[in-house]
Amino acid sequence: MRVEIWTGEPPADTSEWDNEVDINFHAPTGGITFEPSGGSTHINGASLPAGGYCMRVSGRGFGDPSTNTPSADSYRLRLWPRLQDSPAALRRN
Repeated sequence: MRVEIWTGEPPADTSEWDNEVDINFHAPTGGITFEPSGGSTHINGASLPAGGYCMRVSGRGFGDPSTNTPSADSYRLRLWPRLQDSPAALRRN
């Protein structure tokens, strides 16, 4: 998991990622916390000022369940200040 904080919208980069979507993200107290699947201990992911953000979620390396291919998935979150709410936007699937 990689978290990047930008001052404005980052450049397009869909060629490196299998899936990518833009969403609204609100951090009322600042920061991002992750919880691994299975519900173990929370992990503090990044600190950022409290407020509203656009978040571009990118993922790649997913396994293929039809062939039992194991995954080596990785993710990137890019955040920048949000001026207004926008509907989620699928950039690549």
